[in-house]
Amino acid sequence: MNQPTVRFQHRVEYALVRLSAALVTRLPDAVARALGRGFGALARRLGVRVAVARANLARAFPDHSPGEREAILARAYTQAGLEAIEVLRFPRVTEAQIDAIARSVEGLEHIAAARALGRGVVLVTGHFGAYELLGAVVARQGHPLRFLVRSQSNPLVDAELRGRRGGLGVEVAAHGSGVRGILRELRSGGCVAILADQDAGRDG
Repeated sequence: MNQPTVRFQHRVEYALVRLSAALVTRLPDAVARALGRGFGALARRLGVRVAVARANLARAFPDHSPGEREAILARAYTQAGLEAIEVLRFPRVTEAQIDAIARSVEGLEHIAAARALGRGVVLVTGHFGAYELLGAVVARQGHPLRFLVRSQSNPLVDAELRGRRGGLGVEVAAHGSGVRGILRELRSGGCVAILADQDAGRDG
């Protein structure tokens, strides 16, 4: 298998990610969340994928006024900023925090029931919040879990993300070559999580 080419830009981006992680993991929770909200708002003001987001909101909510859609857009970017901070702070997540999240999750018993029959389990979600934390809950319940995700264009950042997810007990498989591993996981009675709002291409 060919190794992806690591460019100078990739190294710079990776260094920025590691520096950002080192900084935000030292901040109090409230300060880190405020910073995340600020990053999200800044990305919106800079126009990062804003045109695409507006077009999608117009398709999804044709009956909403432009002002209502702009309010949704602003909240979405705020949430995205918070999610980015959460990912950087994954090493700070404790087992007690994962257990606290588990107490608010409904339906975990269905996973256990399906696996008791020797069946694999498919979990379907979207990019709503730090979905890896839900994966951590499932893994902590004793259910092997693998996410089917799109690889990052920066191989160094991609490896960093894999490591952070792995620290939560969540394994990942990439689109394309990872699909065979997903099928093996299901046949062996494991759990597979799919982010259904990803673009899997024409043949997806």
